Amino acid sequence: MFQIGKIKLHVMIAIAVMGLWLYQVAVSVGQIMHLIPSNHSFYRFTGSFINPGPAGCYLAIGMPVLLRFLILSNNRLQKWLGMGMALMGAFLIP
Repeated sequence: MFQIGKIKLHVMIAIAVMGLWLYQVAVSVGQIMHLIPSNHSFYRFTGSFINPGPAGCYLAIGMPVLLRFLILSNNRLQKWLGMGMALMGAFLIP
């Protein structure tokens, strides 16, 4: 398995996906709360995309990656950060 230092490649990819997922969640929550304008006149939130479809797909892909780290992590900080991110993502479900 490829790794840089002590961090394995799959962990780096998962961290990048979670970071971008968190960005999309933050933008979407800001659009729902009318702090950030939506990119489409008919939809309440679109994330950083023009159409809400890619934002929904990205949020749906990021949640399992996040839950995997929540379940398998031994680090308490990662678990708390993961739970906080999961709650932010759950806010967007309705």
